[in-house]
Amino acid sequence: MVFSERIVPGLVAVVVLLIGHAGCVQDQAPGDGVDICTEEIVNGVPNPFFALRPVYSVNERPLMDSRDYNRLLQENSDAYVPWQSVDRDNNNTIEDVTRWTQTGSATCAGRVTACGFDVGAQENWLITQHINTVLPGGGGERLRKVTVVFNGTLNGCDIGRKCRQNFELYKWETSAIDRNGATDTSNYIRVGRVSPAVTIGVMSFVDYHDIELGTTGGFYLGVVDLTTCVTLTRILVLYYVCPEETSELISRPEAIESQSLEGSPSVEGECVENSSTESGANPILICGARGQWQVIKPCLCNPGYRLDSSQDKCSECPEGTFSSGLGDGTCETCPANSEGTGTALSLCPCLQDYYRAPYEGPSVPCTQSPGPPSDVRVSNVTNTSAILSWSAPDNGGGRPLYEIVYIITATDSGGSGGERVVVSEVNDTETIVTGLTPGVLYTFSVSAENDVSSQDNNINARSLSTTATTQEGVGGTVMEFVVGENGVLSWSSPVPPNGVILYYNVIISTADSGQLVTRLKELDVLTIDVSNYGEINMDYNVTVQAVTSVGGGDFSSPVTVSLREPSPDSKSDPPVTAIAVTVLVVIIIFLAIIVASLVAYIYWKKSKMKKGEQTSISDMPGQLSQQMYDDGMEIMEPNKAYGVHNVSGHNMRVQVPVYPNEAYSVCKGGTHEDPEYELVN
Repeated sequence: MVFSERIVPGLVAVVVLLIGHAGCVQDQAPGDGVDICTEEIVNGVPNPFFALRPVYSVNERPLMDSRDYNRLLQENSDAYVPWQSVDRDNNNTIEDVTRWTQTGSATCAGRVTACGFDVGAQENWLITQHINTVLPGGGGERLRKVTVVFNGTLNGCDIGRKCRQNFELYKWETSAIDRNGATDTSNYIRVGRVSPAVTIGVMSFVDYHDIELGTTGGFYLGVVDLTTCVTLTRILVLYYVCPEETSELISRPEAIESQSLEGSPSVEGECVENSSTESGANPILICGARGQWQVIKPCLCNPGYRLDSSQDKCSECPEGTFSSGLGDGTCETCPANSEGTGTALSLCPCLQDYYRAPYEGPSVPCTQSPGPPSDVRVSNVTNTSAILSWSAPDNGGGRPLYEIVYIITATDSGGSGGERVVVSEVNDTETIVTGLTPGVLYTFSVSAENDVSSQDNNINARSLSTTATTQEGVGGTVMEFVVGENGVLSWSSPVPPNGVILYYNVIISTADSGQLVTRLKELDVLTIDVSNYGEINMDYNVTVQAVTSVGGGDFSSPVTVSLREPSPDSKSDPPVTAIAVTVLVVIIIFLAIIVASLVAYIYWKKSKMKKGEQTSISDMPGQLSQQMYDDGMEIMEPNKAYGVHNVSGHNMRVQVPVYPNEAYSVCKGGTHEDPEYELVN
């Protein structure tokens, strides 16, 4: 029997296998029913009445059931029974025939009736024995809520008479068995009303009523008739549990129905093998009303598994199929261009050289990169740009053609400027490539890409190239210089050169005042000796210009070169040898010949001047425009003019710089103003 461990020690059960006879019972439920109503075997003999008892569901845990007794209320000289009837409308005397009475003689199916509406107002109390609400197991936990189930019939009032079709419920909470206190109705508090529908005639009903309890561990139940006509065929007090079971992929422990009318505590379960929750934690459930499980966080079949509902488990997906995520485990056939070798696949891998885009799921067929474009052409080439055009690929790789974009690269094919790449991405089949360097041979490449190309490293299979050389530009700017010892300056070709460098122009000026020293034009070397043009203990600024067939570019930033006396440590006396003496003698003889020639020449000149042939020529002051003079040379400075003159009779040309607002007289052999001049033969 359920809760048989609660039978009070020392209880002696006397079973009489005679219909209508009651056994001795105790005053506290559960465990107080008679054996003839509760036991399957009595005195070693199968009990024929046991098969008639109600069957409890797996959710129900009875505390008291009127079907466990052969008699509920005492009548006449009947043996002691635990339930009591109290008549409050007739001074609580039991002789009032309108009190609750037991009717019928069926074994283990006692019923009670109250029907006194025809004799005036009634207040008849039916009081059960004490009901223990301490849970079994030794933990001392107490139930905080129970359910009372009433089965009965409403006996319809005669037409023209009044009767109520409901009755009241009361409770008295106490931990002790107190038969006398149980009949004191002032101890009770009202907990509700049972109100079946009003009808004419007879109507059966079942009513469930929840009662909240404190922590006393027991109570008496009072059912009060207030002028009605009702027969109760069964009174069942119970609580509900959610049973221990495995269902919906969750292994669930037994749990008591929520003991609060306001909410339900959560319960943790466990997912069965090959299943899990979305969060990976244990599933969460609630033991709801009437012992019904409510799943808050369910378990789902893992990827690669399908739900076998007939066995409440997750089974592997067969070969050639897959299941990609948590769910009911429906297995899908592997999509095109993928392979499904093995079982329990969460996805079917793509075949070699086939891919899925990052945003595509495992149900999408695998595809490829597109083929290469065709007919790549370069046109309208300038020194910094070119138009590149091509035709779309014939093969889109199994993906939509509108998805294709083109990656354009323009690579220096090895010019002096090194490798430079211009990259762009376009959707059309023509584009203008800008940012190119003048005079460079470029390789132009067009690569077709789609949404899976990032996974395909074989870019050559989807690319096509052609070459073209950009037009030259003015020379690039010289950037790298090396200042050596004793005024030697060298430089590197500009990067980029912007074409073939034909020559270099050089300007040397003083560092402190910026006065021009000289211009060197059309040098085909990358070095000069500044000491050839300046003085010791002076600083000079040098700028260099590179010139191509298009013209000269920007002059470089000034580079300062300092001319200094060599340090004493750097000087060394030449060895005095016979060879050195011989060379010195030869030089002295050569110089003597030159001096003699000059003396003769000067004497001849003076003799001519004595005869009145002196000629004086003045340049025109302020001559600033570039002009060609009789020596055929172009003026080198825009703000200075050079006067070139013939001295009659001797075919000599004298070149001197002429500055604005300054005049010079040029005579035979020199100038009167400026000692800086040059004799040109």
